[in-house]
Amino acid sequence: MGSKLDTNGNQITWFGYKLHIATDVKSELPVALSITPASTNDGIMVESILEECNNNLNSKPQYYLMDAGYDQKPLWFLLVLASNYGMVVKTRARQDSRLFTVPHRGTSNWKLLYNKRTGVERCFGRLKEHLGLETGLNVRGIKKVKTHAYLSAITLIASVIAINKDTSSADIVA
Repeated sequence: MGSKLDTNGNQITWFGYKLHIATDVKSELPVALSITPASTNDGIMVESILEECNNNLNSKPQYYLMDAGYDQKPLWFLLVLASNYGMVVKTRARQDSRLFTVPHRGTSNWKLLYNKRTGVERCFGRLKEHLGLETGLNVRGIKKVKTHAYLSAITLIASVIAINKDTSSADIVA
């Protein structure tokens, strides 16, 4: 259970768990996932999710498209320092260096890249609505919730594999 103040100063409380997912935007399938109590800050989990993502992929992602909850200075420095190159930007100390991204925020390339986040939202939607992570979850305890989440992700991936095999065999027959 957790609570915080919203932008209007109202107390908001919640209970349950939070699903952190790294998703491949082309396949719209989860690459890495983690379950935490709902009160856990997103920024705390990002390093372990990125590490799991990099371990599960053959090549390092070219871009990281993240929710606003992950937009924190320590994460930005982690990603820049871990990259093969660093960005040097002359700026005043009071300015936020996260505003200088590649591609630059607000450009057409940035908008095209950011629009790929819809694949991540579709992955969340499938897990929540079709595989019961939001409404069909009738278990208690984080171990059982993690089991349900991993089984849901496995089901999602297995269904894509089955559909792809079915369409490839249909191509051979035709």
